[in-house]
Amino acid sequence: MQQKKDLPAYCLPNVHHQRNLFYFGSIEFNSDFDSGNMLKVERNHELLGLNFNIWIMPDAYLTQKEMKYKTWFHFSVQGVSKNTIINMTLKDINFQQKLYKDGHQPVFKSSVNNQWQRLDQNIANTIVQTENGMDITFTYTFQDTDELVYFAFTYPWSYTDNQEMLDEIENTYQFDKEIYFHRSVLVYSKEYRNVELITITSSNSKSQDQLKLQSKISFPQQKYPLFFPNKRYIFISTRVHPGEVPGSHVFNGMLKMLLDKQDIRSKNLRENFVFVMIPLINPDGVSRGHYRTDSQGCNLNRFYINPGLDQPEIYSIKELLMHLYDKGQLYCYMDLHAQASKKGSFIYGNCMDYKSQIECNLLTKLMALNTPYFEYELCNFTEKNMYSKDKSDGLSKEGAGRVALYKQTRNSLCYTLECNYNMPFNLNTMYSRSSNYDFKEGKFEIDQNIFNMISQSNGIEQKLCDYPYISSHYANLGEGMLEAILDLNKINPISRIPNSPYKNYTTLKMQIAFQTMKQLPYRSVKDYSDVSSKSEDEDEQFKLIYNQLFKNNQY
Repeated sequence: MQQKKDLPAYCLPNVHHQRNLFYFGSIEFNSDFDSGNMLKVERNHELLGLNFNIWIMPDAYLTQKEMKYKTWFHFSVQGVSKNTIINMTLKDINFQQKLYKDGHQPVFKSSVNNQWQRLDQNIANTIVQTENGMDITFTYTFQDTDELVYFAFTYPWSYTDNQEMLDEIENTYQFDKEIYFHRSVLVYSKEYRNVELITITSSNSKSQDQLKLQSKISFPQQKYPLFFPNKRYIFISTRVHPGEVPGSHVFNGMLKMLLDKQDIRSKNLRENFVFVMIPLINPDGVSRGHYRTDSQGCNLNRFYINPGLDQPEIYSIKELLMHLYDKGQLYCYMDLHAQASKKGSFIYGNCMDYKSQIECNLLTKLMALNTPYFEYELCNFTEKNMYSKDKSDGLSKEGAGRVALYKQTRNSLCYTLECNYNMPFNLNTMYSRSSNYDFKEGKFEIDQNIFNMISQSNGIEQKLCDYPYISSHYANLGEGMLEAILDLNKINPISRIPNSPYKNYTTLKMQIAFQTMKQLPYRSVKDYSDVSSKSEDEDEQFKLIYNQLFKNNQY
């Protein structure tokens, strides 16, 4: 990590209030590691047995911009005798009562098996509401005297984890003849950690030109990726909010799929697109164990309208995005997040004209067709959600990446993915694949059976989910999102569409058009002067839309 001398005192590399060691006889509590967060530990002698109260550090602790975010925790415990139970109470954490009452459980990793897994306890029954939040309690029985156990809010992915993964991938693929893999530092963070840029595509269609940006802070090591003038670019990022770790697991699933030489879907993705990917937008917040902000208490996902050099991470990302847009090659923007208030995984999109909205919504419907863990019915494309303000800091979502980029580019494929920390609502049925489906379907007339399916059916069968997410589920979600891009572009060599209830691409798209038509502000379809909006009958109105948009393959 680079060093910078003019950092605020809190941001100096050797000042980490959240990284601590506490000893109680032979028992050690430790958070002195990357992404650790444990501010204070006290033993509760009022209760029998080993009982400890633990406080976690809020974001930007002891600064003028100290925030009240106290959700992420990560620490280890060792030195406890075999078969001994230890009770740990987290004090005054953020009031995430709904998350825990829905069944969320912290995770642990023991040196006995070295695997992250969820605690099997009813945390909700331990909730005690306090003046500053709430307390929760969980227990652990040590299996061996030498056992070392890590505990965390959810499955961790630290700055160090990310660097080690990228080192391994770079060693494997940097000279590969089939896959173009390039790793560079897009910009240094405020504390001079690397904001990495990963570029993946096939090795064809490349020129000798390099992708360069004008600002002096971008590509500080002058290690530029090649530019691919004949391909569209897909931008994927995550961890602008450092505690939203599920986004990293989705991202890693995408990364693994894109580098798979044996998967024909991966080959098609690489041959048709260039993927530019930011694995950690906010490495300072990640390393410091923050939940939502950077080292100085800034929510970086509210600065995309006009970022300054005080937000170097967002400044360079916005410069990259607008450079690709100016070249006419920015196809899709995806920013991967997590959230605590709603079950399931879904998209926040933008509100736009009717025809563009169909395209925007269609990609998300195809996501649901390609992974059990994406729930289309939970997606939000409303104008209200583009401008709503955060309760904590009053900042508007207008400054979020997907909104600011859409408003400047009118790119309909700008998305925020939200993944719950705990579990889905429903699971989608996964239909079998077909290797001989021809997306060139030709003309056909809408009949009553097709119209009934479009207007009355959800299309994809679902069942209630009764188990929580694990890391591999998030990874599968990432794979499904990429496969949806193949279907949207009619280049999926093993599509599920023909074996789904839709049977063909056009029918699926017509259902999206019908569902969109029923929603505000599209009920009158004012976007089209040549599509009648006078009929009050939904069936008749949609048939008019169908005749205009679909019948002659104009859309």
